[in-house]
Amino acid sequence: MGEELDKPEKVYKSKDSENKYLKYGLNQIQGWKKTMEDYTLDCLDSNDEKLLNIFGIFDSHGGIEVPKYLSVHFYEYLIKNINFQNVNIKKH
Repeated sequence: MGEELDKPEKVYKSKDSENKYLKYGLNQIQGWKKTMEDYTLDCLDSNDEKLLNIFGIFDSHGGIEVPKYLSVHFYEYLIKNINFQNVNIKKH
């Protein structure tokens, strides 16, 4: 895990967005870590044919490479996945 501060960093990062179907907001706070190690993904698709809104929180658990990469590339890989394109998804 990353190094911790003596007191939490209370600087908030927030974002609001919407399309014609959905309105959302997200907030992040650095907390006790020396650097922000978590990343988010928010992708609103307003295509009327196939509506897709994707949200993700990628927790670093002490290393930023994977969550940073996922926050940028997750959606790109998801929509290229043949099972996703064919709606071949197991429902639990």
